[in-house]
Amino acid sequence: MAAEVKSAIAHEEVADSVLLARIRSRMGHLVKNPRTVNVTVKEGKVSLEGKLPHAEYHALMASIRHTPGVKGLVNQIHFTPMPTWQKACGVLTAVLGTSVAVHRLLKGNGKA
Repeated sequence: MAAEVKSAIAHEEVADSVLLARIRSRMGHLVKNPRTVNVTVKEGKVSLEGKLPHAEYHALMASIRHTPGVKGLVNQIHFTPMPTWQKACGVLTAVLGTSVAVHRLLKGNGKA
């Protein structure tokens, strides 16, 4: 616990190879297919290039920004398109939710 507090207070000097290993390790926990993202580190500055599903993007960015030793982040991540079936599920959910709301309003008691 003391080491965590120390690293949070002081900016830790970390070798680029160590920082790269830390980031790849974090990616392995957050990204289903980490090989779709190329990571390079130079003087503490992390560069990301590749494709990710939108759902994995924000957690990865937050994790990298909070990795001890990161001095900067160049983000060239592109989002993979959402699969058609996921879009359809979103539309279906919206339609069903609206139908339930209309049904409750028409029924008048709000407890359908």
